[in-house]
Amino acid sequence: HARLGVVGADAGVGCAVDTWLSADCGDGSPSLAVDIGPQVSCDAAEYSSDHHNANILMFREKSWPYPAGEDALGVTRLHFDEDRAPGELWDADIEINAVDEPLAVGTPKTSQVDLDSLVTHEVGHLLGLGHSRVEGSTMIAGYVKGSVDLRTLAPDDVEAICALYPPGRSIATMSCQPRH
Repeated sequence: HARLGVVGADAGVGCAVDTWLSADCGDGSPSLAVDIGPQVSCDAAEYSSDHHNANILMFREKSWPYPAGEDALGVTRLHFDEDRAPGELWDADIEINAVDEPLAVGTPKTSQVDLDSLVTHEVGHLLGLGHSRVEGSTMIAGYVKGSVDLRTLAPDDVEAICALYPPGRSIATMSCQPRH
């Protein structure tokens, strides 16, 4: 169970989350719940070991804080317990680059980035998935401007989310509470 707060424009966030939660695992959908909370004032992608945390999605509109990553459309920063296997995800924050590339809501022009595709890909990271090497998957590294292909899941994406959160798995009721 995860709770996600949003900073700035929130178009497409609910749709992106629903895309992952409604994946058809054959015998049900992923055993996962995500609550989209109200907008938050925090705009720092960080994890604290001694005070409250929140999973947030933020739009960087003034400056992109990653000088070597100016071609990145988004970044999802994960914080987890490196000593446990398979690992316990403690915090995840999504940052969307709204500085360097024009983002489109609805049907993008060939020079624009589809916000729904971008957010769907980054929500996949928030849920614990890495990049895929399978062509056509939502979790593939890279994006073709003007494309809406990443809005929907490919079989590789469905297999990954269903393996990570198999149907029937017991969902911890307190896991949506921010750590600390």
